[in-house]
Amino acid sequence: GLPSDRFLFLGFPPRSGPARRALFESLAGEPGTLVFYESGKRAEAMLADLAVVFGDGRRAVLARELTKRFETFLAGSASELRGLLSGDPDQRKGEMVILVEGASADSDPDLREPGRVLGLLCEDLPLARAAALAARITGASKNRLYRLGLELGLGGQASPEER
Repeated sequence: GLPSDRFLFLGFPPRSGPARRALFESLAGEPGTLVFYESGKRAEAMLADLAVVFGDGRRAVLARELTKRFETFLAGSASELRGLLSGDPDQRKGEMVILVEGASADSDPDLREPGRVLGLLCEDLPLARAAALAARITGASKNRLYRLGLELGLGGQASPEER
């Protein structure tokens, strides 16, 4: 369901979150469909990073177990696909190809910034604090950023003492 007139095959993305997000940021303006391989164990984390960097405005397709008996195709935003994977452990099994719609000619890169900042802050801060800081930095709504963080399962690794 995604355009195939222009695509960029990228293989497996980096395993670590910061390196993976840096790759996605470098691809934010790519107009062609992005094609990745990913393991079922890392697919949810990859989809979360895609949602943070690209936002939920881009369509994505998760193709699992291609040419095999349990071949499946799931389509939606990165957040929707992540929800489908987290809700069904069977969908995390096997080999995956994840396709992401390319950037449209009229897409505004500034719309990705609040989500990107939130994702970075959530690496070290609780979600509420990260949303408040991201709102101050970007001018976006704190409540909207907090809801986005909840949808993406963000929240950082801060200890209870730091909260």
